[in-house]
Amino acid sequence: MLYSDVNGIATTAYIPAERASPTNGLTIRACYSTADFAPGTCPNQTLVTITVISDPLSVTIGSNAIITPGPDNLTYQRHFVVLVVDASGRAKGNVEVVPSIDLLYYFKGRYVRGTSWFPGVYDANNNPIPRNQYGCPNEDLNRNAVNETGPVNEDVNFNGSLEPRKSDAAVSMVGGSKTKDDGTAVVRIEYPQNVATWLQVKLLVSATGISGTEGRATWTEILPPPVDAINGTGDPPFVFSPYGLAIDNASVDYPGPPPTTNPNATPCQNPD
Repeated sequence: MLYSDVNGIATTAYIPAERASPTNGLTIRACYSTADFAPGTCPNQTLVTITVISDPLSVTIGSNAIITPGPDNLTYQRHFVVLVVDASGRAKGNVEVVPSIDLLYYFKGRYVRGTSWFPGVYDANNNPIPRNQYGCPNEDLNRNAVNETGPVNEDVNFNGSLEPRKSDAAVSMVGGSKTKDDGTAVVRIEYPQNVATWLQVKLLVSATGISGTEGRATWTEILPPPVDAINGTGDPPFVFSPYGLAIDNASVDYPGPPPTTNPNATPCQNPD
């Protein structure tokens, strides 16, 4: 039995054994009263559920250079391995892994062919000249999939929609959402083939029940194409950016009335 201090606070501690519990699998009951009560009785009670984990955990994410076609050869698939270990570096199985993806930048431009395909333009003699793609930040600033007009107009290029669309890349688990006995789980990003190289994404994986900074890992990259598409002689499916071709500064007419021309407009403000 515990007595409260002058501030009305009574403190104790629960020390778990070596076995872990399911999520919220342990219930702790505290009995209290304004007067002494006999052991084994409980005049008033409060309950709380907790989760006991056996060891602190750490999460790592990695991948390879293999890009595979999706169903019907309409998408590309990129696979990642998530590895979860305990404080001793031992593999932790049966840990729930939750993936999410954020679309950071989209790119404008096109590909031309020299010895292989690369971003560029052709000169007057039809010779390929390397040119960088132009990167634009995601127009959906708060990521709520709503085209908002104030106080900041999110539709920077005034084409009536937000670039990129959230559905331009999808993330999912392969073979279940929990780690296997070897501590691994597989995450897949899938995207239309014409989006490859034109979208930078950030993949986040979190292991549930893990506190601290090491319970999550991130991977940021521009969605890649297969090597054979870059080296092939035929046009790759991503030869033109789905987000536009204009990569030079140019005057842009904004909707009015009347239309207003901005001579300092960036390519991100150009719907072309």
